[in-house]
Amino acid sequence: MELATVQKPTIRAKIHLDYSNRDPVVYDPLLAIKFNEMDIEAKEETPMVAVNISHADSDEYYNLSYSPCPEIRYFEYEQVQKSSSELSQFQLNALRQSFMDKKFPYYLPATFLCKAQTGTLLTCTFHGYPVKIQCCSGLKSFEEEYNLFMKNFINNPSWGNNYEMCLEKDLLKENEESSYYIHGAKGRASIVRFIIDLMNNKNNCSTNVLLLLCLENSLKQ
Repeated sequence: MELATVQKPTIRAKIHLDYSNRDPVVYDPLLAIKFNEMDIEAKEETPMVAVNISHADSDEYYNLSYSPCPEIRYFEYEQVQKSSSELSQFQLNALRQSFMDKKFPYYLPATFLCKAQTGTLLTCTFHGYPVKIQCCSGLKSFEEEYNLFMKNFINNPSWGNNYEMCLEKDLLKENEESSYYIHGAKGRASIVRFIIDLMNNKNNCSTNVLLLLCLENSLKQ
């Protein structure tokens, strides 16, 4: 039995921005490829924001580095059990392994989150399952934390696991005056476009001004 032919449950979850991550916003071109496969729009220069995604009714994280989503695991296990008489042991083992690998991401594209505020319900698809994620506040409101993350990234860009690729694609470059890295030409152009989109999508004028000041101070080369 193909699981894709069975109506899949809607996963309900909540999202917090991840303060514990050493690099809360990064460039990561390979993540962009994965998100486009999930029908979440992202470009290779799109900043990625660290998140904790948990069950709507608990604090158990679905993070990619932890365990697979329980609803997906239970649903697919049930479908496998119904089909067990039709499948070989090899097919059963392959299916069980496949749903153990279906975990939630630990980063999301900044463009996917930029319109969100505390209480916003985001919709997307993970592993073929419809997902509804409610944005939650932490130490501050979701939008304030998001803006803080982006402000820090604008001033001090970071990268994921693909440092050399970020340099090659001109998202980052070495700062000749220090040992730190700064936005490359493609990274700067992306941030400028992103700030403009942010201003168009939000009504928080003071935050927009602050972000533009950060942009002006940090990206002039």
